Amino acid sequence: MRGNTYKALILTTPVEIKPNTVFEFDFSRVEGGEKEAICFEENLNTDDDKRCFYLGGSQSWSKSLTHLEQIDEGESKHYEIPVGHFYTGTFEYLAFVLDMDTD
Repeated sequence: MRGNTYKALILTTPVEIKPNTVFEFDFSRVEGGEKEAICFEENLNTDDDKRCFYLGGSQSWSKSLTHLEQIDEGESKHYEIPVGHFYTGTFEYLAFVLDMDTD
């Protein structure tokens, strides 16, 4: 992603997050932004930052659910998040947040 953006990926099959669900993904920070996060959403009208996992950035984000281990620009990391420990339910979207609106 580039710039100041929020993108939601429609999941072809809704994901049911149970107490033992673990979410794994690889993340590469090419150019650091102010805030970078990944979230599960029930619908696109939801504005619930508490479902977001903060990946890093130059600004703090106190509303996000949890802060993950941050990496520097040019680095990559494999994350394993026990998402079911934080919330459960059925989700139709995986959202990506990049806040990068300062000069």
